[in-house]
Amino acid sequence: MKSTLLIFSFIITSIQAFSQNCEAEVAYDFNNNTTDISVNEYDATLYSAASTAANYLATGYNDDDRAEIPAAALNGISDFTISFDFYLNELNLLGSAPTNTIIAGASATDESEFAISYQANIAAIVVALKGSGDVFPIELNAENWYCLTVKREINNVTVFINGTEVASIEMSSLELDIEFLEIGQELDCVGGCYATNQSLNGRIDNLSIYPCALDNSSCQSYITECDTLLNYKFNGTVLDAGVYAHNGILNAGATVSSNILEIGYNDNDYVEIPSTAADGLDEFAISFNFYLNNLNEDGSSPTNTFIAGTSGINTHELALSYEASSNAFEVAIHEVGGIIPATILPGTWYCVTFYRKSDSVWIELDGTILPTVLTLPEGPLTITFLEIGQELDCPEGCFAENQSLNGKMDNLIIQDCSNTINCTPASLSIYANLNNEITINPNPANNWITVNGVNLNSANISITNLQGQKLLIGVVNNTKVNITHLPVGMYFIIIENNGRVMVETFIKE
Repeated sequence: MKSTLLIFSFIITSIQAFSQNCEAEVAYDFNNNTTDISVNEYDATLYSAASTAANYLATGYNDDDRAEIPAAALNGISDFTISFDFYLNELNLLGSAPTNTIIAGASATDESEFAISYQANIAAIVVALKGSGDVFPIELNAENWYCLTVKREINNVTVFINGTEVASIEMSSLELDIEFLEIGQELDCVGGCYATNQSLNGRIDNLSIYPCALDNSSCQSYITECDTLLNYKFNGTVLDAGVYAHNGILNAGATVSSNILEIGYNDNDYVEIPSTAADGLDEFAISFNFYLNNLNEDGSSPTNTFIAGTSGINTHELALSYEASSNAFEVAIHEVGGIIPATILPGTWYCVTFYRKSDSVWIELDGTILPTVLTLPEGPLTITFLEIGQELDCPEGCFAENQSLNGKMDNLIIQDCSNTINCTPASLSIYANLNNEITINPNPANNWITVNGVNLNSANISITNLQGQKLLIGVVNNTKVNITHLPVGMYFIIIENNGRVMVETFIKE
């Protein structure tokens, strides 16, 4: 989860501390643990549902989640520098004295010995020392990462956000007397007395406490490499295998069978996805395996729809589909669409990833980047309804069977960046023989292949490469097919017989 920029910032801070003969009392990178990476080994302890599973410390909106830090990390310190990255899920504004508490410490007699929080109703960072607090005005937003540094030198306290000074205020210079120290909850009595509306309700990362006032702040805004917002493996359910619990809901005849999602040719089957899995996305990668039972080609505006989302106003705020009439994938963003040509065959598994960065959208199909790059409107998505398997013709749905998925899906991933997802070509995966009744021998082959498992008398046969180009078309009256003329590589053989389409892969050596 850490960016190169953050690692560089951590190194610079360490160099500054070393040049001032000042080593960290405690340092947490929260890489799926609460281990102190300083020499003091002041490991933190998680309580309730507090978690570091996503490589940062996450706490919810409740009066339970927190991480307790050994009091020795701050006890007896006069000058200090405390630096960390933080993210607020929501601004706490309800109830009595609401605040988003980041870190708090109590003495044996005073629950306000030390605290750092963000108080949204006055738009300020609040720092408490020795029982009294001061405000450092700055307006912050929920769902944004910030880097905060609080420095005390004698009686002067300075607050920095993303390396920029907010204010410097005279406060107490007395040594801190800390007997209890924790992240994520306000202390309303010594040792606890928590309130939901004073919880962190967010995330924290890269926390360091130094027993000195560092010369300056090198703290930069937090940048994550990538977050996986949703991961449906369809292992008998539509539960999210990631950390965000964006669990889906099956509707009508949508089913998960043999660990694969199936959507029929109708205007009923779909999977509802929590809108938060895509709402606010500016940059993304959306990847999945898919199989189309048939190409939707009848009626008005036919398409095989994978995923669609509406803003409540724009019915095509996000839409990903395959349009057989254009031999192309269709992508819509903010009600503006475009196509990326590719030949898709029914009865065949593929792996596709849709990428978006700024105003550019491109596609990777079975490990190959398609040459067309679309230019579509920029700006974050506004999603109020998100689903798999049906086109949205009005904000509430208004489905049409000729715009249904009419197929299968597996391994759906949504991430909040355009980093490459290693999508295994489905032709090489477990799907290659799924639902097929034919086998190819030998495979790999040099000159001839034999097709087993179906009567080929008067069957139509075609062979295509992985890009969908047809290299052989004809009628075969026996089980042998001559492939001598084909270059070395992997191919699809498509057999149409008595209204049925069967597909298998083979390798020419």
